[in-house]
Amino acid sequence: MSDADDAMMRGNTAFEAGDVPGALAEYERAVAALAPGDDVIAADLFENLGIAYWKLGRWTPALRALLRALDGDLGAREQCLRLLVSCYFRDGHAIDGERLLREYTDRFGPHPEGWTRNSALRPGIQ
Repeated sequence: MSDADDAMMRGNTAFEAGDVPGALAEYERAVAALAPGDDVIAADLFENLGIAYWKLGRWTPALRALLRALDGDLGAREQCLRLLVSCYFRDGHAIDGERLLREYTDRFGPHPEGWTRNSALRPGIQ
């Protein structure tokens, strides 16, 4: 088992225990430890990293991690695409949010958070 895999497992344990900041720290350690032989865990790791950032309201780093998890295939991971839509709208990037919302609804149906083409007009989105 690699250092990245060990750190990811510690992050998962922390996340399941409700320690999102602790999980984030472990996921960041895991990313720093990634080696070429860790390709098999990379997508899961970046997805977990993105979820942790999302849970903490850190939209921009969440976007980067989730995009990396998808690695160019928007339909590869429903949860990543769903959270990307949320991040873009919450971070004030309505055009990107709308573009990915169309992708999401075409592939998976209505967005569970209720985002629509008019979401950028909703005041007070946090």
